[in-house]
Amino acid sequence: MNTNIKKRLKEYGITLTIFAQKLNISRPTLDMYIETYESGFKIKQKKYQTIFNTLFDNDITSSDFHRQLEQFSRMINREKLLGMIELEPEDSDTLMRLFFKMIGDFKTTSCNKDIYAMIGLIIDNYRNSNEIKDVTNYFLTINLLNDYNKLSSQNQYIIASYHKMFKEFEKNRTKLFLPRQEIDEFKKYLSELKKDKEEKEKYIKKEIEKIVLEKLQTLKKSGKNIDNLSANEILEIIKEN
Repeated sequence: MNTNIKKRLKEYGITLTIFAQKLNISRPTLDMYIETYESGFKIKQKKYQTIFNTLFDNDITSSDFHRQLEQFSRMINREKLLGMIELEPEDSDTLMRLFFKMIGDFKTTSCNKDIYAMIGLIIDNYRNSNEIKDVTNYFLTINLLNDYNKLSSQNQYIIASYHKMFKEFEKNRTKLFLPRQEIDEFKKYLSELKKDKEEKEKYIKKEIEKIVLEKLQTLKKSGKNIDNLSANEILEIIKEN
């Protein structure tokens, strides 16, 4: 690659230090990216490979360079603010699209916040839940975001079964009937879930108290005077130690 980046930057009236600041990277990192790019290799971080490809295209004008640089700088600062700076470009784009969709939804009077509680549950549990994965596959498929023919035979069967079940449910929504015994069994199941959750929370609380007390004893033995400190101040000391 014949690109002389330092020469190009000088022609555009921008120093290496300012350029590094715009891209939210250190000077040594910038130097490494420049060396990698000029040697014809790909920069490991796709985001910066894309930025360099755009800014150092042979046909870009000075005004376009500065405009694109400001756009990239704003994008990087926004990603840094949102904790997304280390993500790949396609992942950042996905999150930003969802972020703005959610903001738009929250601004409406018809926003159903239970949906977002459900999204939180899905994110917390999908790795260990076949049910969540199966339902996700089903809705992606019926919205043509999954190719049904490319799925495994088992997943095809599961999705077809879900389709039949949902279709029957929708058809008979107003005529649904369950024996009292089955309703009572479901209530019992919910009670067991609640009991398990409460026991788990008690266990976690007990373990946290145990850890905090052990830390406090260690601090006292080391000569720390913590008797007149607030709970928050004590927690900060524990975190530091």
